[in-house]
Amino acid sequence: MGSTIVIAVIAFLIGTGIGILLHKFLHSESAKNRRLESQMDQLQDQHMRYQAEVTEHFTRTAEMLGRLNANYREIFNHLAVGAERLCSDTEFKSLVASSAPTKPLRTEKLSKNERYQAELFDPPRDYAPKSSPKEKGTLAEDFGFQPNPNEEDSTAKKDKASTE
Repeated sequence: MGSTIVIAVIAFLIGTGIGILLHKFLHSESAKNRRLESQMDQLQDQHMRYQAEVTEHFTRTAEMLGRLNANYREIFNHLAVGAERLCSDTEFKSLVASSAPTKPLRTEKLSKNERYQAELFDPPRDYAPKSSPKEKGTLAEDFGFQPNPNEEDSTAKKDKASTE
C-alpha cells in the first residue's frame, strides 16, 4: 500500500509538471507573439487585396469615363458636321457652335473643315477675360465695386482728424 501511494504522488507530481510546462508553452509570450504575427500577416494580406481591388476599380472607371468622353466628342463632331452640311438655319449652327466640346478626340482623322471647326472652339473659362491689360481682373478684391463719393470724403475727414 505504501508503494501505491508513492507511485500516485510521483504520477501526480509528473502530471502537474507536464501541465505547468504545457501551460507555459501554450500561453507564453512567444506563443502570443506568434499568434499576433500571424494575425498581422493575415490583416496585411487583406489590406493588400483591398488596395488592389480599389486600384482596379478606379482604373476601370477612368477607362470607362475616357471612352464615354471620346464617344461624346465623336457624336458632337458628327452632329456638327451634319448640321454644317445639311442645315441652312444659322441659329441652329450657332447653337451647335456655342455648345461645342473643347477639342475633338483625333484631329488627324478629321477633314480640313472639321479641323477648322475644332480650332474655333474655346474651352469654357471660370473667369471673365480682361479687355485691357490695365483693367482689374475678376479675381481682384475690389472688382465690380464702384467707390462711393460720400465714403471717400468721410474717410478723408477721418484721416485729417486723426493726424491733427
